[in-house]
Amino acid sequence: MVVSIGSFQTLFWSTNSDFGMNEGVFGYNYQIKYAPRRLAGNLARVHRPSETMLFCDANLAKTVEPSFPFSFQFPWITFTPALETLSASSSPVTLADALAGSSRVMPNRARLDPIRHRGRANIVFADAHVESVMITPASLQRVCLSTR
Repeated sequence: MVVSIGSFQTLFWSTNSDFGMNEGVFGYNYQIKYAPRRLAGNLARVHRPSETMLFCDANLAKTVEPSFPFSFQFPWITFTPALETLSASSSPVTLADALAGSSRVMPNRARLDPIRHRGRANIVFADAHVESVMITPASLQRVCLSTR
């Protein structure tokens, strides 16, 4: 998802955004071995929709992923469960993992913004309800990024 003008590629789609999406739901890694984990936006496949985040307030990550081309100076604004850790654990990856900088969430994607809403984040869940949740480990532990 890059803005292209002729043969020139400019910015990632998310650079003008102030929300992050859950790539665990919208699809993110197309290696064959991870095919069973791809939801590709199919909300009917989300196991706990009232606990699974689709979008929330977010900021750019502090650093850009080193594998990004030099011309792309902004990271994706996403919260992405690390696929390797999903296999090793039966507990879901949560926004508390993202807040803690846990290896269960891909680095250099997005971070929560405790300033925008006085220490809270507005979260849209897969069942379509919206909540304002405190940005604390205890509150974010119930907001899932992975559905299994």
